[in-house]
Amino acid sequence: MSTTSLFFGVTTVAESTLLQKEFTNEQRATMGSLNSFAGSIVFGILALLLGLTADKISPSRALLSLQILQIVNLWFYWKLFKHKD
Repeated sequence: MSTTSLFFGVTTVAESTLLQKEFTNEQRATMGSLNSFAGSIVFGILALLLGLTADKISPSRALLSLQILQIVNLWFYWKLFKHKD
């Protein structure tokens, strides 16, 4: 439980900051809705895949593999939004 909470705070702050910088006031509400919709779809797919993986191997290994994927995802975001000042 604590490992998923580690990434939640960082992700929430980064997402909010990026949305404020990248979109105008008119675009922000629409993009927020689209982000929420896409997030719900991705969560549904990942929850199903995580459940199937947990059935095949074990729940602890399935959760551990998801955490490793989140670290890779964090690295991609860091590279993508790294500004050269």
